[in-house]
Amino acid sequence: PLPKYPAVARDLSLTVRGNTRVGDILEAINNVKSDRIEDVDLLDYYDPTRFTFRIVFRAPDHTLTDEEANAELGRIIKYLRGRFNLEVR
Repeated sequence: PLPKYPAVARDLSLTVRGNTRVGDILEAINNVKSDRIEDVDLLDYYDPTRFTFRIVFRAPDHTLTDEEANAELGRIIKYLRGRFNLEVR
């Protein structure tokens, strides 16, 4: 069945330092504790240190507001900064 409420997507561009692999970042995003993360895709790969991900959020019981989606993205960024040496672009 089709979802009752629409998804909200956010793009996240990162520059990583060291030998962090794109798979490590994807795995970390998927490990963030959230029932609102529906999908994570690598959108663009600039070189071995710069990536853009598209993260799709959806709530099961309402349409997410911009504030809610941005808060979820903020949680992901905080989690990634705690695990990797990176810069959000």
